[in-house]
Amino acid sequence: MDRLTVITQAALALRARRPGGQPVPAGALPSMALVEELCAHRAAPRAIIIKRTSAHDAMLGGARARLQLWSWDKPERGGWIWVQGELTAEEQAFSIAHELGHFILHRGEGATPPCPDEAISEDADVGRLRGAREERVEEYNPKARRELEANAFAAELLAPGYETRALFMDSPSCDESRIAAVFGVSPRLARARLVATVLSGAEPLREPDTEPEAAPRPILSDAERRALATGLLDGLDDSQCEAAMAPGPALVVAGPGTGKTKTLVGRVAYLYGMRGALPETILALTFSNRAADEMRERLITAGLPGERAPVMTIHAFATELLRRFASLVPHAADEPPLPQNFRILDRPDQSLLLEELLPKLGLRRLRRLNDPAAPLPALLERFSWARDRLLTPEGYRALVDGMRLAPEAEDGAAPPARHGRSGAKQAPPEGTFSADQIEQAREQARAYAVWDRELRLRGLLDYGGLIQRAVEMLRAAPNALRETRRSYPHVLVDEFQDTNQAAAELLFLLAGERGEGLWVVGDHNQSIYRWRGASPENLPGLTRRYPHLAVRTLRLSYRSVPDLVRFGSDMAARMA
Repeated sequence: MDRLTVITQAALALRARRPGGQPVPAGALPSMALVEELCAHRAAPRAIIIKRTSAHDAMLGGARARLQLWSWDKPERGGWIWVQGELTAEEQAFSIAHELGHFILHRGEGATPPCPDEAISEDADVGRLRGAREERVEEYNPKARRELEANAFAAELLAPGYETRALFMDSPSCDESRIAAVFGVSPRLARARLVATVLSGAEPLREPDTEPEAAPRPILSDAERRALATGLLDGLDDSQCEAAMAPGPALVVAGPGTGKTKTLVGRVAYLYGMRGALPETILALTFSNRAADEMRERLITAGLPGERAPVMTIHAFATELLRRFASLVPHAADEPPLPQNFRILDRPDQSLLLEELLPKLGLRRLRRLNDPAAPLPALLERFSWARDRLLTPEGYRALVDGMRLAPEAEDGAAPPARHGRSGAKQAPPEGTFSADQIEQAREQARAYAVWDRELRLRGLLDYGGLIQRAVEMLRAAPNALRETRRSYPHVLVDEFQDTNQAAAELLFLLAGERGEGLWVVGDHNQSIYRWRGASPENLPGLTRRYPHLAVRTLRLSYRSVPDLVRFGSDMAARMA
């Protein structure tokens, strides 16, 4: 069950907490009356009291609304929700519902600071909680994800998706004004609910099935954490347990079916339960949105606070760093600083922008008069190649200037065509290039310089540029690097064999010279992202960078039966 479904069920379950267990029908209560009733009688065994106050009240801490429990260790005792009295009734209702979302979903995570004003958003794209396509950066750290979850809860609580969709389908003239009037919400929220329930194509839930998955996780004592960790580690085989508890820096060599994800969960259990590490300090990185979602769910299923641990893709982590330290990202004197709200271009956006820049690229050998946009996809691939290798425009030009001309062409004449026995034209000798190849590379370097400059002037970033500029920032800002290392003393990396040069450098900067907190899983035989620039040198490079690296191998495969293992060993021996 995905997280958005869990949140939806929790919101519907709260609506159903009425005498007789009947949910609130559409239009029965305006949104403000609904949240007032739920706070007074339904959200907790003891009431949650709504306190309206001035926006400048210290209890709000600058937020629109704030949840304050009487005892964070015993949330069932209830508490207050402070809310700005200057807001409209609809805005107050959504803000209170947002804080109710924190109470229902997150109250086991301990006291939290006030929600930033921008975090309470009626039109937040809550559909992103279902996961994203690859090449789209899901940049939610645990705090930002909690805010998005609270927004999703509030939207479903005040305007349930099933009823919103039913209203629209029953009446062709139904619009956002009608939805707003029925539920007593703002037109802004009504519009967002129509988009989420009608245009998204997802089938809304009609009623809650169960609620336990959304139940808050209790705060564990030290003894309970140790007992949880012991139980999880006892469930590992000897090689997995040894790897999970290895001193850092550590490389875990994990072949197919050897239980690397289970071992990674064991590592988190060891750090959390045996070493006393806070979940917020255990950074777990992988290379796809789906893998990050699956890792987070595995941690939660194991009883670990995976919702509090920063589990994300390495591009999302780079994005978080750039937003956090935007003012420290290096830029030229004639370029604006990187804005904190910079936009990330996906591939369609990149193609449109590059087509706009076509007159500035100065293409001659690469251009096609009958189809000027034809070379642009290949150019974007070259730009990505350069980003993966941390190449600046100057570095790219230096590489091109170092290209050796084929011997036959050193006198300036075009090299004669050479043909093999089959009559096919042969390439220049290895390490040398024809004059045409060099000139094409020179055009690519010039185009890359134009592309890089335009992105910096416009405050934009492409996918590969996220890691490149994060590396630039950490190299140029020692204070930011120290603060980041303090925030994440434990760095876990899945599928390390799929890192490119830029990603590896970011990880090495984060881990520091000794790398005590670095723990990576990898197997060079399983590299699947070489088309994204994954470097096969990164795994052996670990040993060179960290001579004291602890290497542990998962020795048992749980996907193979003995006969198949013997057959594979026999085949390997014959091939050798």
